[in-house]
Amino acid sequence: MEAYKILRIINNNVVFSVNERGDEIILRGKGIGFQKKAGMTVAAGDVEGIYVLEKPQTKNKLYDLLEDMPPEYIEVSARIIDHARKVLGKTLDENIYVTLTDHIHFAAERKLKGIEYVNPLLWEIRAYYAQEYQVGLWALEEIHKCLGLELKEDEAGFHEMIRERYAFDYACARKIRMYILEKYHKDVGTEEMTFLTVHLRRVSSDEL
Repeated sequence: MEAYKILRIINNNVVFSVNERGDEIILRGKGIGFQKKAGMTVAAGDVEGIYVLEKPQTKNKLYDLLEDMPPEYIEVSARIIDHARKVLGKTLDENIYVTLTDHIHFAAERKLKGIEYVNPLLWEIRAYYAQEYQVGLWALEEIHKCLGLELKEDEAGFHEMIRERYAFDYACARKIRMYILEKYHKDVGTEEMTFLTVHLRRVSSDEL
């Protein structure tokens, strides 16, 4: 494909487009959206990253996020996801574009309000998920560079990375969550879900 038609401009470096199969995609590249508008094209050679959005709900959620936050959050998420793919060597579910962007925005809001986040799972993530933890540290540097926000090391334990990479264990944790909800009428929060996923992964890998 020599060029991509622009559907929507996110910022100077990120645009929504469509591929040959008709799937909506996110394109990332330096200056590809500069002085452009919908209907114009981006040369394939200028594109540094392509992210396919096959699920309509993912696209709609991203559009909703763009109404509530600066587009730079989408860009930094795309950079982090690119890096995670290379380091972890695994395709990540497209939902991570939504969950990671939302997570970064929430962490930034928390930081600006002076609320310090303490990650109770940081030790486990650092000890048992070294690759994900290193991706998280890289992400903190990228967030600082792109958004000017200096987040604590606790934020390096991105729950999204663990859930996406260990989808089977997370699915088991979701079943446990549903059982607890139906049996005891109590919901399990994000941190507890990540803890369950980490624990199940350790058990299934004989790492106890």
